[in-house]
Amino acid sequence: MDKENKKTLSHSMGNVAIIFVTLMFSIFPLYLSDRYYFIRHDKLYAFYVLAGLLVIVMGNVFLVHYNKREKENKIENKKNKFSFTDYGMIGFFISAIISTLISDYKFDSLTGALGRNNGLILIFAYFVIYFIISRTYRENKVVPIVMAVVSSVVAFIGILQQFYWDPLNLYNGMSSSQYTKFISTIGNRNIFSAYLTIVMPLCMVLFILSKKYYQKIIYGVSTVITFGGIVCCNSDGSILGTLGLFVFCYIFFIRNLKDFSNLLIITSLMLIGCKVIRYFSYIMDDYSMGFSAIESTLVYGNTYVVIGITLVLGIFLNIFSEEKGITKTPKVITLSLIFLTILLFALGVFAFCYFTFIDTKTSLRGAMKYFRFNDSWGTHRGFMWIRGIYIFLNVNIIQKLFGTGCDTFGQIMTDMGYNDELMAFKNETTNAAHNIYLNYLVTVGIMGVLSYITFVVSALIRGIKRSLSNKYCVVLVASVISYSIQAIVNIDQPITTPLFIVIVALLENQNRIKA
Repeated sequence: MDKENKKTLSHSMGNVAIIFVTLMFSIFPLYLSDRYYFIRHDKLYAFYVLAGLLVIVMGNVFLVHYNKREKENKIENKKNKFSFTDYGMIGFFISAIISTLISDYKFDSLTGALGRNNGLILIFAYFVIYFIISRTYRENKVVPIVMAVVSSVVAFIGILQQFYWDPLNLYNGMSSSQYTKFISTIGNRNIFSAYLTIVMPLCMVLFILSKKYYQKIIYGVSTVITFGGIVCCNSDGSILGTLGLFVFCYIFFIRNLKDFSNLLIITSLMLIGCKVIRYFSYIMDDYSMGFSAIESTLVYGNTYVVIGITLVLGIFLNIFSEEKGITKTPKVITLSLIFLTILLFALGVFAFCYFTFIDTKTSLRGAMKYFRFNDSWGTHRGFMWIRGIYIFLNVNIIQKLFGTGCDTFGQIMTDMGYNDELMAFKNETTNAAHNIYLNYLVTVGIMGVLSYITFVVSALIRGIKRSLSNKYCVVLVASVISYSIQAIVNIDQPITTPLFIVIVALLENQNRIKA
């Protein structure tokens, strides 16, 4: 590219967008001011600062180029029309505005102070960031490498803390009973798990698609470490998101023998990483914060046969595809895997319905407990979900359409007496539904949650279609799928949601490029 082209508006704005995305996936996850005491507000203010700087710098770039409106200043390779994803974000923002205006808690809806600060101001920041990044970002090879390295550092800190090693002294001044609630530079374990369901899929798919050895090493190591972080954070959401990720990847990549072999190899390496954690635990005399049922199986269970099969098969198919020049996986294997996936899903649905509605007495242990939905399900998420539905059914028609106010779920739970019930049931209260979609249904109404779902699903559908011709898209699609699935049992907040919005913006950016 010559010097004249480098001075174009498109290129200059692209540089600013690249710097912003790099900072969001490097400085932002690591930043905290005073250990865990103000971590949510640390991230909130850090995001506001970065978003504000983006707007200011981007505005200055635009003004500098305002009088140089030659043809080269146009972003010629991008579609100019609004997409369904754009309309979803616009609808979500408008719903949040209306919800705030009609709310009984207008100021709190504006700031999100009654919940996790996910108020109208923060949603406005999402709105602005999404449209800037989706229109200006251009692909850059350094950004994903920075993301992989930093996410590995964040995950590794969490792994060490699982065994009471605290290299950054983040637990200083806290009671030991609080250790199990916070981890790494992200904070709450559930939020840490949400962060990992954004970055781990990026690293995993980049490993599968990378051609250069140094990239495979970076992304491979990052995948293993971030998956180790998922295993150590003991959160239902990350396991659910990872399961969805694997289902998508195995179905998507099975069409290409080379990609499928790389998927098998990285799967085996991730399982080997769990065994490394097992031997580290052995060295530490198993002195750890403990592992949940599924995580314990991955670390302590006898998974060596699975590791051996996936590793040997992956290497064999990789060599076979290179020597024979075969790229397409035989149809019988593809159809068999799809059939097996459908069968397992059907069995899971059957078991869930059976133990929830028919056999409600048989004692279930370990991971089997997830197949019976009741108030205690998912660390009493069942209680919150059922009461969340009660709230939605009991509010007036306007509130059904536009909600009770941004991030006011906890206050409405208190107003209707459900937090008192929760206190009697589990000796605690909540300010969120621990289900992003249900939380939005209550707080920004039917219009808001449908707009949000349109925002996410339309980006995914278009991204999957584009992935057939633009493999960079499938990297982002995998991240969006993983995070969106874990969102079923998690919450929106200013720590991971800004990163998710950036990922969707990057996906929309790729979707807008003319083929």
